[in-house]
Amino acid sequence: MAFDTQRGQMILFGGDGVGAPMLTDTWAWTGHTWLELAESGPPGVAYAAMSYDIQRDRIVLFGGTTDGYANGVTGETWEWDGASWTLVSSSGPSARAYAAMAYDAGRGKTVLFGGYDGAVVGGTWEWDGTAWTQVSSGGPSARAGHGMAYDIVGGKVVLFGGYSTSYLGDTWEWNGTAWSLVTTSGPSPRMPYGLSYDSQRSRLVLFGGEGSGPSLGDTWELNGASWSLVSSSGPPGREEHAVGYDSARGKTLLFGGKVTGTSLVGGDDTWEWDGVAWTEVNTSPVWRSSHTMAFDEARNETIMFGGHSSAIDTETWKWNGTTWSQLMVPGPPGRRFSCSAFDAQRQHIVLFGGRSDTVQNFGDTWEWNGSIWSQVSAAGPLPRESASMAYDSQRARVILFGGLSVAGTFFDTWEWDGTNWTQVSTTGPQARYSAAMTYDSQRGRTVLFGGSGYLSALGDTWEWDGAGWIQVSTVGPPARFQATMAFDSSRGRSILFGGRVSVFGSGSGQEDTWEWDGTSWSLASSSGPEPRTSAALVYDSQAGHCVLFGGHNNGFAQDQRNDTWSWDGEWISTASSFGAGCGTPPLSLDPVQGREPRLGTTAELVLANVPSTFATVAIGWSDSTLGTLTLPLSLTPYGMPGCDLL
Repeated sequence: MAFDTQRGQMILFGGDGVGAPMLTDTWAWTGHTWLELAESGPPGVAYAAMSYDIQRDRIVLFGGTTDGYANGVTGETWEWDGASWTLVSSSGPSARAYAAMAYDAGRGKTVLFGGYDGAVVGGTWEWDGTAWTQVSSGGPSARAGHGMAYDIVGGKVVLFGGYSTSYLGDTWEWNGTAWSLVTTSGPSPRMPYGLSYDSQRSRLVLFGGEGSGPSLGDTWELNGASWSLVSSSGPPGREEHAVGYDSARGKTLLFGGKVTGTSLVGGDDTWEWDGVAWTEVNTSPVWRSSHTMAFDEARNETIMFGGHSSAIDTETWKWNGTTWSQLMVPGPPGRRFSCSAFDAQRQHIVLFGGRSDTVQNFGDTWEWNGSIWSQVSAAGPLPRESASMAYDSQRARVILFGGLSVAGTFFDTWEWDGTNWTQVSTTGPQARYSAAMTYDSQRGRTVLFGGSGYLSALGDTWEWDGAGWIQVSTVGPPARFQATMAFDSSRGRSILFGGRVSVFGSGSGQEDTWEWDGTSWSLASSSGPEPRTSAALVYDSQAGHCVLFGGHNNGFAQDQRNDTWSWDGEWISTASSFGAGCGTPPLSLDPVQGREPRLGTTAELVLANVPSTFATVAIGWSDSTLGTLTLPLSLTPYGMPGCDLL
């Protein structure tokens, strides 16, 4: 991690994703959230060295490991110019990880020392923007996992600690010609900790690291001559985290690392040090309501747009199943009460309508292709807000129903084929807005519930089969509008959460969760997220659960939410084949998606390739015994040569 002073951005690259391949993404810190800038560049590495060359306006990255071990170390040098990465050198220091690097602003050189290439190494190298030069083989002993930063006031590169055959706690200075030992007292000996220089306070700030015991959580500062322990509280103890000084905001920034716990796991938290105390920064979207979300099945991420917080929002956010990140892209004008759905055939998210801060209704159509927003149509449904939208995957059409404008409430049904809008019905549900709608992909039906008939909330359930609307139920959840709904394809259920039961007054947000199985509604939960309305819910098919974000209870800004919840539904056991069937073609026994074994329902299995002459089916409770017999049991004596009962 390094701070780009030209653009006022803290830049973070790659790292160890914990259980995943090394990461190749580049991120920028805005002061309140992380923005993903690029997904390609250097190969995915961890434990690389990184610093900012202010004279050349380039972030320099060297080395690292692609597999977490010495076999994967690299000796490549890459530079980031604010827009993209460029490989600038494959020669210089030997391939290594756990080296330390700092930019010597007084001399205009990037300085590198030490590292690990299968063994700890020493030696000092300098990068001038064109080539590496080894400038010293003396100074500190060979080591890895140390840190370096440039002291502007002293005009020296400062190095602390690391590891050779034991943890080190010595402090050194490089003046451009030679190293000198400053002190052997201060922080306890340690390796991969975080170190940066606070130019506003003229202090080096050090946090955490790995020592002889648990991961450390102490904060130290060096004033140029001696170290002082300034805090023992703040981020949980950790190691291998990233630390940098944000000179635009006057804060030392910390991200991630291996966090102490019952086991070492990767952290995704962000903290700031102001010279007095650490503060954890919430990197979720700010609280909001009346936003829209859709799950992008092609890229396995949830995209959220717009809504209302203290003002109309224009932001686009991405949820990757673990964290939110803001995408710095232009898009539709800011709006609330728009609607969106993912078009799986064309792999675009389609967004329509909404309302501006001046109560202007929109009638424009936009699409998100995974990288950019594009306006694709200004013709179609009349401008409106609070319409309902879902994607019919069987017919490859986006379905839109109803909504509200200054002219009144709508009851028309439209379809989007990727090029044009077509009005397909003006009969069916009565005129309404803020109804909950989703597509049941197992039954091939678009399901609509409730909404507001302008003066009262509604509680009826309708389904669209592509030709017409059919009212399928008048019982179920209490009448409501501004609820949110998504289809759980793994369980074959439409999930409805929250909403508002009264058109008038405030404080009427609901917190109940209901499920529609195609025949009837059932109350699944009366607790979970706090009561709310105008939240957004999607089904994450990659994670296998519903994701809910935001909303509000009483309509006031101070009561809006920015929390993220997941809904897994009731426990479902799994069904899978055990062994292989025999015969030609072989028998197969396959579970039916959405009809897995579940309390209160009937499980279904498909037995395929059954012989027309003779077949026997045995069901038991064990795959190792059948009564007094041991499984597998040969069925050859029973006239089925080559077959076993498993």
